[in-house]
Amino acid sequence: MNKFIKHLNKYNFYFYRTHHGAECDLVIVRGNKPIACIEIKLSNAPEIPKGFISSIDDLKTNKNFIVTPESDNYTYKNIRICSLQTFIQKYLNKI
Repeated sequence: MNKFIKHLNKYNFYFYRTHHGAECDLVIVRGNKPIACIEIKLSNAPEIPKGFISSIDDLKTNKNFIVTPESDNYTYKNIRICSLQTFIQKYLNKI
């Protein structure tokens, strides 16, 4: 757990929403550069919201995730869909 918290201290975290409908639950920022967009869903078969795609386009992030309780681990376009456990174990340290 200490490694996890130490890793998180490298970043700032923000919610992102615009008047035009772009919305992202969590934007991970290093310095002043957005590096990842994360959408959190309760469904294990999530739909990708248009507002999330708009957020990715606005922020120009290369690492984008939809995190669910227990979904399979797969990629759709430039978005990784995975469970929270998989995100923490496989992807968080690569951000």
